[in-house]
Amino acid sequence: MLRERVFHPLVIGLFSVLFFHFTIARYLDLTALALHLTVVLIVTTLLTLLLGHLLRDRYKAALITSINIVLFIIYASIVTTLPDFYLVLEESQIAPNLLIFPVWLYLLYFSITRLMTTSKDLIPLTKILGWVGLVLLAGQLAFGGFALAGGSYHSSCVETPGDVNHDGRVNVGDVVDLIKYVFKNGAAPLCPEEANCNGDESINVGDVVFLINHVFRNGETPRTSPPLPGDQAASSPENDRLLPEERV
Repeated sequence: MLRERVFHPLVIGLFSVLFFHFTIARYLDLTALALHLTVVLIVTTLLTLLLGHLLRDRYKAALITSINIVLFIIYASIVTTLPDFYLVLEESQIAPNLLIFPVWLYLLYFSITRLMTTSKDLIPLTKILGWVGLVLLAGQLAFGGFALAGGSYHSSCVETPGDVNHDGRVNVGDVVDLIKYVFKNGAAPLCPEEANCNGDESINVGDVVFLINHVFRNGETPRTSPPLPGDQAASSPENDRLLPEERV
């Protein structure tokens, strides 16, 4: 019977992984996807079983596990959506994760304590969460399937080298985001390989200079690997000051 099946932590956990890979990220790494799905399955199952053993109530254990997953998804989504939001307090910048994390902890504590002390029948809520989780999971699978069939995903996150904010274009916005990341501890690029503008396998001030030259001075196009020996002259500091037709 459905009453005996407590599966909503698993389907909600799987949905969260697919949601990230298919919706937030614009590329599909099958190895990473398989690894994340496996980790979520193992952790969710073990946590639910452990809490069920400690609480002697598998319905409460499953709900606590699902609450953890849902709050984590909300927390990660807000932090990802507001990467450039800072609260300035006495000349100090407070990142969004430091603002949201205490609220997240309070909601988690409040939800778990209320759930632990409730005497209500949790079976109807368990059924509802199970069906909601299945609908969300099926919808995400359908969305990902259509996107894959339409060729909307790449096997690598690198679409446009220099596209730091991953919006499909290389412009002043990418320069601003890269400066914030390198000098002001700003949000990390969604695809680090695209922010490595000079192809030296590290993101630093050299990439900032390279991208500024490209955007504002028609400099060399960003790349994901170092230049070949024959291209060294084209990437020299002297040539970066020249227009393409003036370079040696």
